[in-house]
Amino acid sequence: MSDSRLSQSDAELQSHVMRVLESQYEVEKEIGRGGMGIVYGGRDKRLKRPVAIKLLPPELAFRSEIRSRFLREAEMAAQLSHPHIVPIYSVDEREGLVYFVMALVEGENLGTRIANRGPVTPEEARRILREVGDALAYAHSQNTVHRDIKPDNILIDRATGRTMVTDFGIARAVSEGGDSKLTATGIAIGTPAYMSPEQSAGDRDIDGRTDLYALGIVAYQMLCGDLPFNATSAPALLVKHLSEKPVPIDQRAMVPPDLARAVMLCLEKNPDDRFPDARAFVQALETGNVPQLPQRMGNAYPQAQPTWTPPANFDPDAPTPEELVRWEHRTVVAFRKAIAPFLFVTGALFFVNFLGGPNFLFVSAFWGINIAYKYARLWSDGFDWRDVFRQPRDKMIVDVAADTVDSAKAIWDREKRMEIREKARRRRLSVESASPAGGLPGITSADAAALGSGPHAATARQALLDREEVLRLVDSLPSADKARIPDVVPTARSLSESVMGLATALTTVERELGDATVAAMDKEISMLESQANPLDVQASEARVRRLALLKRSRRGAAELEARRAELAAKLENVALTLQNLKFDVLRLKTGNQSWQQLTTVAERAAALAREVDASVYAGDQLARIDRGRTRG
Repeated sequence: MSDSRLSQSDAELQSHVMRVLESQYEVEKEIGRGGMGIVYGGRDKRLKRPVAIKLLPPELAFRSEIRSRFLREAEMAAQLSHPHIVPIYSVDEREGLVYFVMALVEGENLGTRIANRGPVTPEEARRILREVGDALAYAHSQNTVHRDIKPDNILIDRATGRTMVTDFGIARAVSEGGDSKLTATGIAIGTPAYMSPEQSAGDRDIDGRTDLYALGIVAYQMLCGDLPFNATSAPALLVKHLSEKPVPIDQRAMVPPDLARAVMLCLEKNPDDRFPDARAFVQALETGNVPQLPQRMGNAYPQAQPTWTPPANFDPDAPTPEELVRWEHRTVVAFRKAIAPFLFVTGALFFVNFLGGPNFLFVSAFWGINIAYKYARLWSDGFDWRDVFRQPRDKMIVDVAADTVDSAKAIWDREKRMEIREKARRRRLSVESASPAGGLPGITSADAAALGSGPHAATARQALLDREEVLRLVDSLPSADKARIPDVVPTARSLSESVMGLATALTTVERELGDATVAAMDKEISMLESQANPLDVQASEARVRRLALLKRSRRGAAELEARRAELAAKLENVALTLQNLKFDVLRLKTGNQSWQQLTTVAERAAALAREVDASVYAGDQLARIDRGRTRG
């Protein structure tokens, strides 16, 4: 139903465009769309040439400030004249439509090229980067920053192979002025996968080096076939741009050293560490003379450098909340209980045999086969020896061996014993502060373990980690700032608990639904109804009973499917809200958001958490009533 409404809306919009522009252009069909506009292919009636007509989305065009900025930026872009920039012929506003007309480039964009044919050869990538870099150098010299360089905005002419850049200034037209309401409408300001750290942090004063960072992302994707950063949500992706160092490109693809260094130099977090301008980037590609990468202690964007000071009892080897969930998973606990007596008995049998007693090691051998079988099942479920023996995920066998040697030394070395005891004490305190039962309010070890095995475990665990990150960021703020945002921490906790409740409820609904689907039941009902035969009384009675049962079951399955869809949508919404809250706290910490804005965000998030909790409770009560009626 929603798809038909959407297509009808698109058809009405296209019809309106054709009517408004019919005096000058023949509008043929939609050839592309994105967060920044809808593009129609057409023909200029007077000049007899093909054109592309880019329309500002209606949800943005009605806002006067965006409309005026769009027209202003499009007019500035129309003044750019360069072989590798798509020329703009006209800019206009008419009967509610805000649009500009540009040359139609016959071919495909770079994004489609990569999707269809995979990574680009280093030679072709170098040529494309030189041409795009040359276009950016010219635009920057005209005081125009693109702000939204991505493969979809890089067109490749089919006839000549020439690369051309489009959509100059459109991202700025939408984002200038810092209107936070835009993101709430679902409009993408820029493209998160290609946004520079300074854009991710919300900096107002950006220059051409932000385009170089985005071009570095494009180059990485061209050469590897994949982005340097991937995440499940836009806020998580922006945080990676701010704080995560990409894997060096020469470790993922066969790339000439100078080209690899040029790409990685574009991806430096600090704009001062990148090429000074696009012209220098082009010259480096042409000559192969690329500066060495800077050697810095930190890899995060300067404004996002962490200032958190670990407490006195902090242990860097302490487990994370996710590791604690894995350690307390019911299958891991069961195996741990099974292996303990096996190790004890096996050790005792070896000791008896060593002293010359009877050899009962065959008992240990048969027992070991059973243990090996159980471990194989555990391993197939995604666990390993680290979870069994409560070791961090980055722990290696050699580390365990070194710890064992240290423990042996401690038998004769008093200082070594004291060192091991102190390390164990720090780790115990860190575990207590991070354990699901203690550091994660309202979540017991049993709940965390159950969620660790559910189909929505990843979402639930991420919510726990997001909440802990909010608590850490708030704790690192100055006391005055913390006092101004008293609702943020309780809201983060409420949201994480809502995620846990939704994940549990959704898992329960899916378990009750099982393999039954409304579509399969409808198919069987139709088949049985078509087999009606009044002459066969016995078969007819059985068919009627089966139909009655199926129809009752179908009603229940339909209700469960609707409930599942509702819970899944709420789970995604609440988890994303928590991630947005984390990102907003980070923006406050880096000075790119006011505490008043964060307070408003927290109030809305808290209202969402209350609404979800009430909805889950009401749904559970109705489900219990329905199950009681069914049993009755």
